[in-house]
Amino acid sequence: MNSSQFRTDSYTHVLIGDVVYALDRIERENTPTHRRELIRAAFAGMEGLHWKLKRTVLDHADRFVDLSIHERAALLEETYSVDERGSVRVQSRFLSLPVAIRLVVNIVQRYSASYKVDFNHAGWSNLRAAAEVRNRLVHPKNLDDLQVSDLEIRQTASGFNWLVALVIEVNSETIAHFEDQVSSLHDAVGRLSDSNAPS
Repeated sequence: MNSSQFRTDSYTHVLIGDVVYALDRIERENTPTHRRELIRAAFAGMEGLHWKLKRTVLDHADRFVDLSIHERAALLEETYSVDERGSVRVQSRFLSLPVAIRLVVNIVQRYSASYKVDFNHAGWSNLRAAAEVRNRLVHPKNLDDLQVSDLEIRQTASGFNWLVALVIEVNSETIAHFEDQVSSLHDAVGRLSDSNAPS
């Protein structure tokens, strides 16, 4: 797929398109700068796709699952403090991408118990390895920290693809659960109408 095929008016298309473009550029001109840019684009894409997925799951769970205040705060990546005047302040609580993904999957399994994710899949282990590369690149300590190997490029691409597949799966699972809930409600309303019908 060519990066020019991606729409520029869609959040998801831009995120994925940037990664495809970065991969295409490495094929054309494989420089250390382009390798680092791929890692950055891939993680901007993964973080963005995960954020959107997390909002979808949170909105759905708010309707159908009794989330604890702690689970809700964790999904929002928030924590709270109280100052000396008794005012509550919201503080951001960063979760690493792998931890945040596991949290989302756990919440999905609360409303769809049969949903399973293969965390033994190579894509998952590659995503976790790629997260280490990303952390090294954004907090470099020396010149070696700025180098990206062929293996790390492959791991990042694999991890990105795994996350895109997860987003598609979870969205499908969430839609299916919503449709089941609507169908059950429709059936219940039908039974109620039938029982109240004059004989």
